[in-house]
Amino acid sequence: MYSEGEMYNIEKSVDCNLYASKACAASKWDLVSISNYDGKLYADELKNDNTKINTDFDFIGRLFSDGPEVSGFDTTRLGVHVKPTAATAVHVGTFAVEDCADICRDRDDCLAFSSCLVTNECVLSTERTPSADAVEKQTACSIFSKAYKDSFNVFEGMSLDMKARKFVNVPEDTDCARLCLSEKEFDCKSFDYCSMTRDPNTVCRLHATHLREHGDPAKLDAKNAEKCFHYSKKYLYDFKKQKNQRFTGRQPHTVIKKVSAEECARQCWEASYDCKEFDFCSGPRHLGFGDCIQYERSDQAFKTTMSPVCSTYSFSGSGTAGGLSFFMIVLGSALGVAALFGYRYYKAQQANRV
Repeated sequence: MYSEGEMYNIEKSVDCNLYASKACAASKWDLVSISNYDGKLYADELKNDNTKINTDFDFIGRLFSDGPEVSGFDTTRLGVHVKPTAATAVHVGTFAVEDCADICRDRDDCLAFSSCLVTNECVLSTERTPSADAVEKQTACSIFSKAYKDSFNVFEGMSLDMKARKFVNVPEDTDCARLCLSEKEFDCKSFDYCSMTRDPNTVCRLHATHLREHGDPAKLDAKNAEKCFHYSKKYLYDFKKQKNQRFTGRQPHTVIKKVSAEECARQCWEASYDCKEFDFCSGPRHLGFGDCIQYERSDQAFKTTMSPVCSTYSFSGSGTAGGLSFFMIVLGSALGVAALFGYRYYKAQQANRV
């Protein structure tokens, strides 16, 4: 009767009442009541891509009860934040939660961070679970811890072909990573997660070594009949850290600019010379990237001095430098030779059948 978008001066009549009744019946009215929540709804963080207020009240409820979901992190605590002045904290400024997560993700010394909906305060922590004296209550703030698997480099389709120190039946590789990081009986450096193993009690295999400590490809099983993934702790775990220290009176062998601590450790590991120590210097504004100052091994004792932006790393593993790169080259060569001999054997067998 009336086209949408047109204006009419309708007098009160039967037709008017009938039209109004039909219009109300055709309309969709949703009345949602949120029961007695004493807090604030911050529309600033609840907008979608079209800059409209998000009216998904299920989402809003999850946000306050569970915290926002951040890829690669677990929401571990709600209603608290990391104190910017804590000894294990680094206050990096004001960033949205995803940006704060990116900063933490790129820093190997960051194991957790706190983010607040209102202020966008971003504080990093060197502890996966910040201690009680390093946190305090703060409305609309959450603490996010790095997922356990983030501490490992993963090699698909491989496993260490050796006796594991411990076998565990767990449902997911994340649980295996958690057990390796929390192992107290020995220094767990790597693990295999084999989903297709015949014995479910051997799904998770914890090792006191990792593949880059070996130059023998025979110690690696690449057949992958059990659908294994090998997880090896990142390079930085092979070095002992002394925070706020740097070497003094020592001649550097190599200086690398604008790299992460993990990349510095990797290059020290794979250096052509015997690299055993390095300084890593990065201020809060560099967001995890800085100067990598590497030193050649020496029997001489060198002193360290205090530094607000540097940390000293000393090799504490049992392997030899260049282990992983050399190992993978040797492995590739071995597999190539094996494939060549296999192909020749196959051709010979085919020829004999003719």
